[in-house]
Amino acid sequence: MFFIGVLTNNPFLEGLFKTLILFTFVLFYFTKSRRKNLLFGGFLCFLTIAEGSKVYFDFKYDLFSATTNTFFIVAYLLLIFYIHSNINTVKVLKEYWLQTLFLFGSSLYILYNLNNIMSLADKYDFYSYTYLIENAYNVIILWLVSISLLSFLNLDNKRNMLIFIISACFGLAEIIQVPYMFLSAKQSLHIGYSLLYLMGYLFVYIYVATRYNKQFKILA
Repeated sequence: MFFIGVLTNNPFLEGLFKTLILFTFVLFYFTKSRRKNLLFGGFLCFLTIAEGSKVYFDFKYDLFSATTNTFFIVAYLLLIFYIHSNINTVKVLKEYWLQTLFLFGSSLYILYNLNNIMSLADKYDFYSYTYLIENAYNVIILWLVSISLLSFLNLDNKRNMLIFIISACFGLAEIIQVPYMFLSAKQSLHIGYSLLYLMGYLFVYIYVATRYNKQFKILA
């Protein structure tokens, strides 16, 4: 159903599938997981609400952009706080200061280019609420990818690897989605970011499965 929605450019079918699969993850996590974390659980809940709001607003950008992006921001912030709760942030930044500087510089470069792409579109007034939300969203996505990578470098285990892969998939998907929405609605870009989302969901499932399924005990 997901691939039918993507290939036929049917946003309703694609969005409905994404919402249902995320809702399933939420149910699995809160009903089956032996070890629950409210931050990670909240991330799943707000991610589900964000995808569902796109369907509710019938994918009309002017209606859903600010609301949906706000839900996404809350979701990714909860995931960031979840990552921070498992590491000594100050110690990690000191130990990996060179990598931190590289990630910071790369993030600034990406933000600059994303902002240039958005400036070419005529979808909103600059410095409006929607514009600020879009930029805050991009900042948080890059923060998520950066801190998940630093966490993986600091705690080199399979669970942190999964969190990094999840963050990287969602982050790359969001970055690709910007030129698709604001510059060129090419089907190849649509397929690209949709596949990255799907990969991210797959690794979310694997991560959630480690919490209740003995088959994945090796990842615990």
